[in-house]
Amino acid sequence: MYSIQVDKTFQQIIKLFYLSGLWQSDEEFKYRRISKRLFYTFFGALFPMFFSSNFFLCDDRNESIFSVQAVVIVSVAYVKFLYLLFKKPEILVFLFDQTVVHSIKNREEYERMNRKIENFMRFIRLYCWAFFITAPLLIVMPIFSDDKELPISISLSWNDSEIVYWLAYSFMSLSTVLYITANLITPLIWYIMLNYCIEYELLGNKLGKLGVGKKIVETVTKHKNLRMSQRSMFVEDLIVLIRSHRNLTETVERFRSCFSTLFLGQITTSSICICASVYSLAFVSTTEIPIVRKMFKS
Repeated sequence: MYSIQVDKTFQQIIKLFYLSGLWQSDEEFKYRRISKRLFYTFFGALFPMFFSSNFFLCDDRNESIFSVQAVVIVSVAYVKFLYLLFKKPEILVFLFDQTVVHSIKNREEYERMNRKIENFMRFIRLYCWAFFITAPLLIVMPIFSDDKELPISISLSWNDSEIVYWLAYSFMSLSTVLYITANLITPLIWYIMLNYCIEYELLGNKLGKLGVGKKIVETVTKHKNLRMSQRSMFVEDLIVLIRSHRNLTETVERFRSCFSTLFLGQITTSSICICASVYSLAFVSTTEIPIVRKMFKS
């Protein structure tokens, strides 16, 4: 019997959640855990509020549209942030559930599923490295800019104070690091969903092989010998598979109900961002319009 355990990358991600304080240990005092959650909840809410205020204060239309898009994106990230803060038990239950710790008898099938997970983990590692490399660049690059931009290419065109700029820069830098750390919940959700797909595939393979190559088995009891026919073995195996399928379906339903708000928010906000991007492209700056007209005339 072969089994596939949770990859070490996710154990490191979980360790990072504890080190950053987003997850609290059960050994901590109750009021300390509550105070940490409240602090991160209100501090994280300041990030979308900052972009919203920039939308109302700046005069440039393109900058306003960009701020609106940032509000939408950061709002979804804030929902993930709240899930990470308050759904720790559910996330750990789904991640280490025995349903997705695959028990496989066939060696070839085990190697095939293991390769599938390894390919997925290569993508996850690249995804995480891209975030951890991009975050320092977003924070450091504005320092060398003459326009005094903030991280994520936000400019305070309405501000002339040096103190306000550096306060906003410090806040944006801390929020960027915090949100990128919280965004690591996304690979966890992807991994859980992949395991559900693999478990359904394994159930399908077992169902396809059901009744194939079965031999008559003799079972010995204390009182008498019983011959179990192929038909009775087929029925018993079928009952086991039905129960496994029912348990997996119930687990997937609990997962869906737990993260349905997050999925709905991502779908909705993606549509809003696409519409805002098209609107921003439709109203380009007036300095670019004469150039485009000359290109069409030539």
